[in-house]
Amino acid sequence: MPSKNSFKSQINSLRTFITTKNRMNNLAQNVFYFLNLPDYMDIDYINKTLYYTGSIAFFYDDVINELVSLPFKLIGSRDQYGNPSTIEVYGENGYNRKLEKNEYVIMYDNTSRIPLYYDVLLYAQRLTLYQRILDINIFMQKTPRIFEAPQDKVETLKRLIADIDSNVDTILAYEGLNINSIAHTLAVAPFVADKIYDIKDRIYAEYLSFIGISNLAINKRERQIVDEIRASQGGTIANRGSRYLPRKRAVERINKKFSEYLEKPIEVIFYDEKINELLTEGADNNDITDSNNSFGDSI
Repeated sequence: MPSKNSFKSQINSLRTFITTKNRMNNLAQNVFYFLNLPDYMDIDYINKTLYYTGSIAFFYDDVINELVSLPFKLIGSRDQYGNPSTIEVYGENGYNRKLEKNEYVIMYDNTSRIPLYYDVLLYAQRLTLYQRILDINIFMQKTPRIFEAPQDKVETLKRLIADIDSNVDTILAYEGLNINSIAHTLAVAPFVADKIYDIKDRIYAEYLSFIGISNLAINKRERQIVDEIRASQGGTIANRGSRYLPRKRAVERINKKFSEYLEKPIEVIFYDEKINELLTEGADNNDITDSNNSFGDSI
């Protein structure tokens, strides 16, 4: 039967995983922002649906007289390019409607047209593993204690240790307790948390690059010129493009197909477009940027 400490460790690992996953989910869902979207449309719901299902359908509902965006399921055949012909959209309130190909526009989360959620889960599991190693290694920097005592004194020893760990200032022991009969061994665990943190930091930087968020954690050199920063962001730009292009294409089709229901054309932008401004300014004067100071803080 698993010990109490084993259950506690499993609970801590689960809590760490849930916290890590939630933070990573939130980041992955909010890389892009839609401008001029009708006020009644929920941008958070759109981003969430794209993230968890990989796609969402935009269509005009002539009953409520509004442009609507909802998840859908395929109920018809596909064309020669694999695009759906007939779909059924559905809402969380029980709403559903069958739509033909000329009635809707599908927006995809990425060019692979698959949910990003399952890839993010893998990163969350890896980061959780290293975080738990960090926690345990740091905890073990407390002086570990191994006690050897007579079998009939084990429970008494447990109570004594619990009193000590609870920082009580007075400990009551039974009459005749032979302290010398208890052997105490010290074994200090090697400190490797700094190395593990560096690995964890690199995995997190890899994750940010994967979802399209700019970061400078991969290259640890203190100072970098703009060209070096541009080169280090190549993977981020490529990953971002794989998520940006499907949104841009869909927005262009939505603006054309449903223009009469929009006050202004919808646009899709990055939340961290400030980096482009900084890179452009730096390129103009060939600036040298300190990745640990102003530029890193701006990102």
